[in-house]
Amino acid sequence: MLLRRFILPAARTFHCRHYSMELKEAVALLDRFAAPSLAESWDNVGLLLQPYTQREIKTVMLTNDLSEEVMEEAVQHKADLILSYHPPLFRPFKRITTGWKDKIVACCLEKGIAVYSPHTAYDTLKGGVNDWLLKAFDVCQVTPLQQKDVPLPYSHQVEATLESDAAAQDLVQRITERAWGESHCFKG
Repeated sequence: MLLRRFILPAARTFHCRHYSMELKEAVALLDRFAAPSLAESWDNVGLLLQPYTQREIKTVMLTNDLSEEVMEEAVQHKADLILSYHPPLFRPFKRITTGWKDKIVACCLEKGIAVYSPHTAYDTLKGGVNDWLLKAFDVCQVTPLQQKDVPLPYSHQVEATLESDAAAQDLVQRITERAWGESHCFKG
């Protein structure tokens, strides 16, 4: 991206071109990369928090989850925009008081920090999060994330074409062990 620097948690800063842009330009770039329409219907993606006072976006902080600790780091590094993979705002607020999410919203508004979340739009993107995660396995072909009408905890499926049933059984075994720390039976 064409912004001055990227900040990752653990205070690792990567300097790029010295450049700034308006928030609407930054959001347009993010939306062109992965349109919010790619996201699941239940998800909350895109620009989630827009400060009243507009300022140039010079510093973007990238995070998987926007926690209070990450928020403190964003303030310390003078971030103008936080790109949080998981949406920190999911349900409507009835009041903003002293809860940890309330504090994040209040701090962002007070400091003029915008928040953008791509979540499932990045999952479904070709070459996106799902494809990246599956690179750890010997998968021949991947189809996009599809919502599945099945009982919890299985609410989505990723279809992968493998060379043999044994490879498929091994893939299911490794994924479930890593995800849940237990083994599940594969029924082909």
